[in-house]
Amino acid sequence: MMEKVRSWLACVFVAIGLWAAPMSATAFQNELVTGPNYPPFTGPELRNGGLVTDIVQRTFEEMAKGKPISIAFAPWTRGYQLAMEGRYLGTFPYIRTPDREEAFHYSDPIVTGHERFFVLAGSSIVFESGMDLQGFRICSPMGYDQTRFLSLIDANLVAIDEPSDLIDCFRLLAAGRTDLVPIIEQVGLYTIAQDPDLNIADFRILERSLRVSTLHLIISRKIPEAQTALTLFNEKLRDLRDAGIIDQIIHQHLN
Repeated sequence: MMEKVRSWLACVFVAIGLWAAPMSATAFQNELVTGPNYPPFTGPELRNGGLVTDIVQRTFEEMAKGKPISIAFAPWTRGYQLAMEGRYLGTFPYIRTPDREEAFHYSDPIVTGHERFFVLAGSSIVFESGMDLQGFRICSPMGYDQTRFLSLIDANLVAIDEPSDLIDCFRLLAAGRTDLVPIIEQVGLYTIAQDPDLNIADFRILERSLRVSTLHLIISRKIPEAQTALTLFNEKLRDLRDAGIIDQIIHQHLN
C-alpha cells in the first residue's frame, strides 16, 4: 500500500507540475482512511461520508485538478495504526496530542468544535475542575484521546469505560452505567439522534467547555512527501475557505 500512497502523491505533483512521474493505475485505491460513527464529521452512512470527509475529499480534488481520492472507513484504532505505518496517505479527523505529534504531521485545522460533557438530564453533576469528577465514570470509546484525564485515572479518582463506539457511550449513560461522556457538542447531538431508542431530552450538556478542539488531517512522518502534501492541502483548504466553499459544505451537513 505504500506504493499506492506514493503513486497518488505522484499524481498530485504531476497535476501541479512539481513531479514528472507517470500516473499509476492503482493510484486512487483507498489512499485515505477515517473511522465510523462520528457524526456529523465522518461515517459511511452520512452524506458524502460526513462533513469533514466531504471537506477533505473536495480539498484533495482541488490538489489533483479534479482527480478524486478514495477514502476507506475502518475501526478507529486500526485505521490510525495503518496510517501511522504509512500504509495510507493519511487519516482524519484528529485533534492534536503530544503522542500523535511524534508520529504524524498535522494539517491546518479543518473544523473547530467545543468539547463538553454530556450527562443525564436529572444528574446533579457539576464541572468546574477535575476534582469535581472524583468518583464518577467517564465513557470514552477505544481509540479516542484520553490524555486530559490521565492524571485523574492514575490517581484512581475516575474510572474509564471504553466501548468500541460512541453510540455505546450514550447507551451506557442512558442506562445509568456511566456518568459522563466527553465529546464535541455537535458530534454528541448527532450521535444521540442516530439511535431511535435515545431521546435528546434525557440528556443535558454541561456548560463548561473541556477544550476547544481543532480537527486535522494527519500524515505519518514515515512518508517522505508528507510535508509537501500537507503544504498543498493547506493551500487548497485556504482557497476553498476564502471562496466560501467550506461554509457551504458545513451548512449543507448541519442543516
